[in-house]
Amino acid sequence: MALIIPPYRVSQLSALLTPFLNRVGDQLSQNFRNILLGAPPDSRYVQLIYTSGLRQLGEGPDAAKITSTRFLAVLHGHAVAADITERDGSTRISSISSGCSIVDAIDAIDSIRRLPEVQKADYELHTFSVPGVQTDAYWLKSPTGNNHRFVPYLTLNKNLQRGTAYSWGDFVKALDEAAKKNIEFYERDMDSAGPYYQPPQKI
Repeated sequence: MALIIPPYRVSQLSALLTPFLNRVGDQLSQNFRNILLGAPPDSRYVQLIYTSGLRQLGEGPDAAKITSTRFLAVLHGHAVAADITERDGSTRISSISSGCSIVDAIDAIDSIRRLPEVQKADYELHTFSVPGVQTDAYWLKSPTGNNHRFVPYLTLNKNLQRGTAYSWGDFVKALDEAAKKNIEFYERDMDSAGPYYQPPQKI
């Protein structure tokens, strides 16, 4: 049993990196290139990013949309992530990032490999992002059924424990309170931006 995380081929990324980094053209860009293209195969990963709106959480994980592909690499302790998107028929790098959050994302992969759940079954590794509640989790996607697990690695939600594997039901339940509050806030904010002003009612 194992965590299925295929390493990316350098050739997949090299052609896209050149035009993106040439627009920046500084030493930091060269460092990013060296890490993304020079990391050994066991230190570079590719995964799909699934993004869910707050209202879609009630529809299950399959309602989330694939929004990008993420290439992660670490070399000599320095970690970099490159997000690839497709738009208007062309594939391009939309962003490159580094820093503590990317180090945490890669460290979380090593921790996930040791989870009891991963010792018992095969899982594909993807990212499940819920921007409306500032939460990113690794989606341990079961290729044979619905026994998926979600492991938060970036979240401000006090109901979620980083590094813990949750079932879909428990994951959504932990997000429920914050999701409802934010939906109410967004709806109230949209109402206030409407064409007509409505004074608050007196109670």
